Amino acid sequence: MNGGIVMSALASHSPRIGIEAQAPSFLHGVIAGEYALGRAINALAPDLIVLQSAHWVTTFTWYVTCQSRHHGNCVSDELPDLIPGIPYDRPGDTGFAALLVEAIKTKGLLAT
Repeated sequence: MNGGIVMSALASHSPRIGIEAQAPSFLHGVIAGEYALGRAINALAPDLIVLQSAHWVTTFTWYVTCQSRHHGNCVSDELPDLIPGIPYDRPGDTGFAALLVEAIKTKGLLAT
């Protein structure tokens, strides 16, 4: 591929699937679907993935995380007992992030 969007997806999710071994049986199909989505994304071999979370609440400004590495512990604000701190460590792309911020700004929106 020569650039462009190769896939767009909305992912069903629940804090109850944050720790798979503890997920109730009625969510096993959702978990299987998330794995299938992951396989479909991997098969496309994208150069990068842009993740927009509806949980990152802001009032006016679009915030883009622009660091070269994203790492820490994911804690569910809604249900911290279900996701008490799952470690993550993923690469970032500072160049793309800066371009994304500029593209948002060209639409007349606040971004940083």
